[in-house]
Amino acid sequence: MELRAAGRTQPARAARRALTIIAPMSRRTRILLALIAVYAIGMAALLYQLLADLDPRYRESAEEGLIETAQLMATVIEQEVEHGALPTDRIGALFRDLYARRFSAQIFQLHKTRVELRAYVTNRHGVVVYDSTGRDLGKDYAGWRDVRNTLRGEYGARTTRDVAQDADSAVMYVGAPIRWQGEIVGAVSLGKPVQSFGQFVSAARSNILYLGLMSGLSALVLALVLSFLLIRPLGITTDLLAALRTALWHDAQGRRRFSPRRAGARCGRRRAPPTRKCAMPWPGATTCRTTCSSSRTS
Repeated sequence: MELRAAGRTQPARAARRALTIIAPMSRRTRILLALIAVYAIGMAALLYQLLADLDPRYRESAEEGLIETAQLMATVIEQEVEHGALPTDRIGALFRDLYARRFSAQIFQLHKTRVELRAYVTNRHGVVVYDSTGRDLGKDYAGWRDVRNTLRGEYGARTTRDVAQDADSAVMYVGAPIRWQGEIVGAVSLGKPVQSFGQFVSAARSNILYLGLMSGLSALVLALVLSFLLIRPLGITTDLLAALRTALWHDAQGRRRFSPRRAGARCGRRRAPPTRKCAMPWPGATTCRTTCSSSRTS
């Protein structure tokens, strides 16, 4: 029972200790702390929105490039179409030579040495007749959004994970129609792994977070300095107004009087040291008890 009582009193003591720390704070300090809290919440919300919106913007940019590349690829394939037959051998040779190319390109912190672009071609029924990865040849892709919409003459695109549980394995696909004599005879879809530009997203997030925190701290320090320089004169003005109110008084006849001495006493008032008042433990005792009360004189 004693342990339980001790455990209950500890939170109460902590609460009382916190109240004793908060209670002496002036109204100005509380207002300043409230403004700082509002500013911190606003900066956190802004940074969160910027960081959350970064990845979709990069994906939009990558998708725009895939659209143009898919249209170019479809145009190249259309030059080799004969009587509606898709030139799968020519497409396979083209991508074999493309994957065999080696180069060196330094894109900021990214060093790129090979092509990561994927491609597959389907006939007018949505069956895969060519796959650059060699995994899905002969499969029916008529149900995929990029193939289905492209064969209808609409814009088709999708994002699919190679591994369902791995978000980093997502691949963006954009389709383009292959035409022969004005008729759609197939579709080509180009894919780009999201991980290929994920490094740019991570670097951009780190930069935004660093700059946001540094800017927020700098603005906070500047606000504190300005508030100190601006609020302190206001505090002096408030003391002067209080002194003037103290100097104005009414006499017994109800007439208003002004006393500079009262104003000076209000401005220069200082607390005197406490005087000890001891209570005698019994009548006639010559010594005081150890428990004494303090009073202040003004």
